[in-house]
Amino acid sequence: MKTITRIEAVEHYGNDICKRHFKKNKTLTNKDIENPLIRTMLQHYESVERAGFGKGVYYILGDERPERIAWHEVKISAIINATKKRSRTYADDFYKTDTCTIYLATNIVTNESYVGSTTRALARRISEHKSHAYSENNANYKTHISQAIREYGFNAFTWKVIQHWDDEKTLRDAEDIWIINCKAFTKGYNSKFNHNKLKVIREKAL
Repeated sequence: MKTITRIEAVEHYGNDICKRHFKKNKTLTNKDIENPLIRTMLQHYESVERAGFGKGVYYILGDERPERIAWHEVKISAIINATKKRSRTYADDFYKTDTCTIYLATNIVTNESYVGSTTRALARRISEHKSHAYSENNANYKTHISQAIREYGFNAFTWKVIQHWDDEKTLRDAEDIWIINCKAFTKGYNSKFNHNKLKVIREKAL
């Protein structure tokens, strides 16, 4: 399972009409444009789910098919299910796309924490954490947080917005401060700071 942005979906799976429409409107304004895109993705993947809202829309792709199936073999019900509106899993601020977010994941079994940041909707970032934990070919498969998700299960973690942050340039600095405050480096799943200088200072203090 993996996620792709709408831009990535249009670029890789959209036909010429879809690409021209997206270039002009910066979004897909009707189902006659989006459904063929989803149908093409379903030729390659067992399932597709549209998630997010507004400009933050993205797609969650299921297992990749061993072989691409024909256009007519894609079930209409699969296309309908992909675009069906679903109730939100998280609070509204998990879907904000107009600001950066610093967040906290806590293992309710061990009480160990992970601090992260994202420039996109937090709901999508959480979905990526789950996807990365179970995708052996992903670069983040062996991170501490991914290993913990596999060991204890995704449902063993709670997710919380620590702070919304408007300045993307200083986002990582703020994240480092929260990593220290939450002790996520010494007693959690953060294996490094964004700035090496902080890591050296912290290690000398231990």
